[in-house]
Amino acid sequence: MNTTEKRQLAAILFADIVGYTALMQQNEVLAKSQLDKFRSVLEDQVAAHNGNIVNFYGDGCLVIFNHPLQAVQCAAKIQLDFQESPQVPVRIGLHSGTVGIDGESVYGDAVNLTSRIESMGMPGVVLLSERIQIDLKNQPSVKTVSLGKFNFKNVEQAMEVYALKGEKLIVPQRSELKGKFKKNSTSIANRVILAIVLFMAAFGIWSIFQANISGPSENSNSTQEITIAVLPLTNLNQEAENFDYISRGLSQEIINELAKIKSIKVSSFTQSSFYNSMKMPSIEIAEELKVQYIISGTSRILNNPERLKLSIELINPFTKERLWSGTFEEEIEKAYAIQMRIAKEIASNLHINLSPTETAALDKPSTISGEAFKLFLRAKTEITKMTPPALKRCQTLLKEAIELDENYAQAYTFLAWSYLMSGDPGGNAQVISGPQTKALVEPLIAKSIELDSLNSETYIIRAGSNLFYGAQVKDALKDIEHAVALKSWSEIPTDHCICVAISVYAATGELAKAESMIVLAKEVDPGNPLISWDEGNIAMIKGNYEEAQNLYQQTANKVDVQLFNAFWGWSFYHGKKPEKALEVLLRMHNRKDEVPVAFNTAIVSNAYYMLGDNKSSDRYLKELIDRDRNGEHHVNFYLSMIYSARNNIPKALDYLALAFKKEEYNFILMTGIDPVFKILHKEPRYIEIRRKMQAI
Repeated sequence: MNTTEKRQLAAILFADIVGYTALMQQNEVLAKSQLDKFRSVLEDQVAAHNGNIVNFYGDGCLVIFNHPLQAVQCAAKIQLDFQESPQVPVRIGLHSGTVGIDGESVYGDAVNLTSRIESMGMPGVVLLSERIQIDLKNQPSVKTVSLGKFNFKNVEQAMEVYALKGEKLIVPQRSELKGKFKKNSTSIANRVILAIVLFMAAFGIWSIFQANISGPSENSNSTQEITIAVLPLTNLNQEAENFDYISRGLSQEIINELAKIKSIKVSSFTQSSFYNSMKMPSIEIAEELKVQYIISGTSRILNNPERLKLSIELINPFTKERLWSGTFEEEIEKAYAIQMRIAKEIASNLHINLSPTETAALDKPSTISGEAFKLFLRAKTEITKMTPPALKRCQTLLKEAIELDENYAQAYTFLAWSYLMSGDPGGNAQVISGPQTKALVEPLIAKSIELDSLNSETYIIRAGSNLFYGAQVKDALKDIEHAVALKSWSEIPTDHCICVAISVYAATGELAKAESMIVLAKEVDPGNPLISWDEGNIAMIKGNYEEAQNLYQQTANKVDVQLFNAFWGWSFYHGKKPEKALEVLLRMHNRKDEVPVAFNTAIVSNAYYMLGDNKSSDRYLKELIDRDRNGEHHVNFYLSMIYSARNNIPKALDYLALAFKKEEYNFILMTGIDPVFKILHKEPRYIEIRRKMQAI
């Protein structure tokens, strides 16, 4: 027995910075500034309210108090300080209960429940449990609002949660809260039934996600599906050495290799990466991810000569048994297949007999150049940032990888995808033209198909090129259906597989197929921000604007870039909340380090017009006109959007025709999604343009 352990009743406060990880990728200086203020304010206010900071963990903090009133007063003052410039978006959750204290560690059910409450919070909000509410019922200075009862994961009974009222404190709507809740089993059952019906009508899309490259007739002899989570490898190099891309990239590659084994269901990296900085027992992680086994480990780059060292272990978190552990050390030039060796070791120690096809897949590396593989991992890290500078770095890295291995099909495919994202006029201002983008993408796709004609992802990217830059919607649909027929996707779909395929179905009006793919994508990768963005697009088509607002917010909170914030603001505009739209949009529009995207600017103009502020609306209209005259691509469509909102049908059609003439084909999808264009739907010129784009 540990004699240093003691138990006591405590009020517990959890706090963390919202969107810190995404901000760190985009603006390290600003992220560091926020973290410095976060820690400074916590240290000052906790000391002033007689609390004890247990520890800071990354962008979060755990605090305990002897009395709940101290915790509530401290939380209110903290949020007040964080709303002063420079603002820091922070979530705060409070609960009280018995905790165990062992040295500098604090643990117990009460701590875990506080974390659940904090996870559903929002900037400017203080959430507290029913227990805190009861403790302070005789404190007239503490005013709260009930938000209702919530069913938290791994908590048997529903718990009522309250929001603290006070100076500058926000009381959220229940619908705005997202957290670690139990799923409604009835709702899930209904969705699964619906999904099965839809999939039968969707040419077997189920097989994309549920059947992997091993094929149905060569299953391993394991009769029960094995579920595994691969936690992000811990980077043992110094922070200044900047090798996080190795640990993150290899974690993803191990997941991809395990996904090739039919009897294994592996959690996506989006899911498992959530637990990277959380000090949670492995059994709790396994319960939340619904897996039987956990893989974890470390990575390190060594010098003279440069080599990669990995230490990996496979554990059963429920029995605490280490089933296998291994150390792998390879010179970088020979490390391109290290993830395949790990996957085969995992299969062997789980007594899985691999089929011939599975064995062949795990013996076929994507490249035979370790240095090219290293560059590819760096490129994958850059592309997830989704900013113009990061995309340029990604492209440079992939070109270098291809120079080292001209037969690196995966690098060609990924480079083509990065060009599609770079040319995206919804996400970037002053981008290259549509024809220029297509000219970059097409030879890369052709080379990738030459090297590997059975890769579904390549055809998906060609579909994206046809949809967004070629005005060939039906051709894009053919590519999607060809990708489906090939069935070469693993169980973990890539970003371009998700968003391009769903966008094509939405553009052709086949919402049932789009929704069925979303249902399956959420099953295998529920935390992927592009899925909630796709769901938001479908909600907009259906006119469910409040639902779209929540979905776009989820995406923007995870990836704080102009594109997703523009869609979020756009949903508020169509939901008749122009003030809220402007709050979201102007924050992005006024960034000094980026040119605002035309989509953002157009919605700002429309929101002011909805408010009756024509002078401000005209100012942003003029901004777009000037940008078009100065040679910026893809602006005419957004000018059409503004004039449609003003019911000026002739000008709206003129700019739409001009966009088509200049091959600004990105608007194919948007004309079918944005309700502002409904006034044009019966116009002959509009119908003719849509027909030329194969959209009808």
